[in-house]
Amino acid sequence: MLQIRDVSKSYRKTVAVNHVNLHLAPGSLTVLLGPNGAGKSTLLKSVVGFLRYQGEIFIGGLPNKGVDAKRLVGFVPEMPSLYPNLTVIEHMELIARAYKLTNYQEDCRQLLTLFELDDKQKKFGDELSKGMQQKLSICLGLLPKPRLLLLDEPMVGLDPHAIKSLKELLLQKRNEGCAILISTHIIDSIEQLWDRCVIMQTGQVRADVTRETLWQSGQTLEQLFFAITEGSPEGGPSNGPQNGQFFNHMPPDMGGYMGGPPQGGPPNGPQNGQFFNHMPPDMGGYMGGPPQGGPPNGPQGERPTGSEAPPAGGEGQA
Repeated sequence: MLQIRDVSKSYRKTVAVNHVNLHLAPGSLTVLLGPNGAGKSTLLKSVVGFLRYQGEIFIGGLPNKGVDAKRLVGFVPEMPSLYPNLTVIEHMELIARAYKLTNYQEDCRQLLTLFELDDKQKKFGDELSKGMQQKLSICLGLLPKPRLLLLDEPMVGLDPHAIKSLKELLLQKRNEGCAILISTHIIDSIEQLWDRCVIMQTGQVRADVTRETLWQSGQTLEQLFFAITEGSPEGGPSNGPQNGQFFNHMPPDMGGYMGGPPQGGPPNGPQNGQFFNHMPPDMGGYMGGPPQGGPPNGPQGERPTGSEAPPAGGEGQA
């Protein structure tokens, strides 16, 4: 479902992602672990198409920056990025229109109910608490029923009930054939979820293991993580397989390795020049640089009230 081939991304002289190769199959749940600054968010933003990079990325066999590929993707950014002048329900309608969804109203209702936002539908984006913003961001990423779901630290800011609901929903989506990639540095939050774990450090993939392989090795995920991240970034971990060595007990056809691959959002709403984080495929929603003829930076002027407010299915979208 997702193929990342020799992808690198640098910010001036800083290498954020260094020759990463990764393949995600349908119906899989992969966790992308790593310390702060490992390159996890940069890799996800490259997949979504927000960043320029070197290498190739394909989604469903299609180049990732094409409209058809973008229709297959749902993205939940690390920081919720909402329009302050759009209500909760208007955000959902924006995504539905951008993805050209039909008969989405029941899915919308179920998501808002699941994440306890059904009574907040008329609240504006900047009236929501941090946790509610995160819940809405998750709903926006799930509404299009994506075949590839990318989540960047999705559980930060959520209450225990919402975390439980999200975990159950992710397992359901995986069983329905969705390929899921979750980026996090909080191991406990995903301990019971993952089928496969990829650990990044200093922009490189340092380990790529399955749950079964890790169990056979006798290690826990936490032990593996610290063995890698507390070792030498250049020469490989000091307490475990060294740079370029295959993970213990890893079957040769599993594609898992350590020490690098084999050869061969804005904090407070949209910012100028950045694309809308939920990536409407035909750019119905955007940040900063609008399509020609479109409004700059979403809704302007006073918030609509009374008879001026757009109907639930109306055109009052940014």
